[in-house]
Amino acid sequence: MKRLPENDRWRAIGMLQVKETYYNVARYLNVSQPVIKRLWNRYQETGKVTDLPRKGRPRSTTADQDRKLVNKVMEDRHLTSTQLRHSFLAATGVSVSKQTVRNRLHAVNLRARRPHIVRPLSAHHREARKTWSQQHAKWTAKQWDSVMFSDESIYTLNARDGRLRVWRRAGERHIPCTVIKEDLYARGRVQVWAGITTTGRTELHICHGSLTGLYYRDKMIREVVMPFAKRQGKDFIFQDDNAPAHRSRLVQDEWQGNNVRTLPWPAMSPDLSPIEPLWDMLRRQVRERRPPPENLQELADVLQEEWRRIPQEKIEGLIRSMRRRCLACLASDGASIHQ
Repeated sequence: MKRLPENDRWRAIGMLQVKETYYNVARYLNVSQPVIKRLWNRYQETGKVTDLPRKGRPRSTTADQDRKLVNKVMEDRHLTSTQLRHSFLAATGVSVSKQTVRNRLHAVNLRARRPHIVRPLSAHHREARKTWSQQHAKWTAKQWDSVMFSDESIYTLNARDGRLRVWRRAGERHIPCTVIKEDLYARGRVQVWAGITTTGRTELHICHGSLTGLYYRDKMIREVVMPFAKRQGKDFIFQDDNAPAHRSRLVQDEWQGNNVRTLPWPAMSPDLSPIEPLWDMLRRQVRERRPPPENLQELADVLQEEWRRIPQEKIEGLIRSMRRRCLACLASDGASIHQ
């Protein structure tokens, strides 16, 4: 039904007051006669032309019950809407839908999100992280400029994170433009390695085979890291984590034989490394590629291409954040920190 603007409503009342018919007024304003009749009756009863207040559907919960629901979530953030619905029914005797539960939580800005994953840290791990952070919190930017941070990461083919959606109407489930092609038997993975500094980065190395100490020494250290170290000079410092290949005797002898300083690294501390956020960035860039890579070779090529596209300013900013990371670790008493 067409809603009349207020000025047209008063125009209709004026026409009716001078004895114009419902038919003529409705035709003049391009509305139905019942609209004009209801408008005239409302004016006769109230002296107004505005709509009367409409009663909506009554709320199924009270404000006190809403607070109890929110308090329940604050006690346990992992409860699902189904579990909350059942506990709410048991506590209040009021049956509500899962959508009502979500609506009440949305009203106080509580929304379901993927949880942040952290490493389980023992007391020994936390103490080691605090000690390391205390030792390096006062490092200058020049000292961090001398460090090459390195790491490996694994990327899988046809990996879905459960969040991919398509827009479609009812009955369009199987049309080609809404279908995702995924060969469940064509899964595979690509392991990559890279190093970063404030002034540059290595190429993204695609690891072929298992990452042993011998492979790490021959392919990463000798072919990639040592040329960087020679250009940097005596101030060069190399960082990697405590993976078995990194701490093998072959690798340690290589560092000692070339007089290369290494940066001791606390166990279970990927959140302290500035290279970790780059892996997430690279993963997002690959996931957004259209069309996506269909085999391992395409995945490797795309990874290397997207790695080169990461701005050096981003890398420099992450390395410059090392002091902040150290201070955050100390402030959290050695617990995991937000990157």
